[in-house]
Amino acid sequence: MQRKHSWQSELHNFIANAVTHAFVWGEHDCCLLIADAINALTGVDLAEPYRGKYDDAHSAVKLISDTCGGRSAIDLWSYVAAQHGIEQLPSVLFAQRGDVVSLADDTLGFVHLDGKHVIAYAQDDKLHLVDLACGVNAWRIG
Repeated sequence: MQRKHSWQSELHNFIANAVTHAFVWGEHDCCLLIADAINALTGVDLAEPYRGKYDDAHSAVKLISDTCGGRSAIDLWSYVAAQHGIEQLPSVLFAQRGDVVSLADDTLGFVHLDGKHVIAYAQDDKLHLVDLACGVNAWRIG
């Protein structure tokens, strides 16, 4: 999976649109946030097999369990990343703009264009910038 030549502007446009959406299961949640960001970067939709198959926390956990035997968004992401040969980085501090990052609260986000923050949904169901150093794991995209 390679990044498009225009990945920076594509990611910028994606972020500008994403910040207008509150968290909604199956539409605007942490798994679809990173999948949509990856799609903007690469043109590959890693969430295609899962779209439209859940609409609340219970159905999301069931889908995750049925897919990979896990219980969290990070479990599903780790499974999808392995299926697509996406490299986990040795430290979150190696993450670059557009890379996927897991956070301690069991959510996922991606590195902002500033390279210092992760964009992720927070408890108020809105997107926020979190310091990259707060990340737990990271995966290289493209």
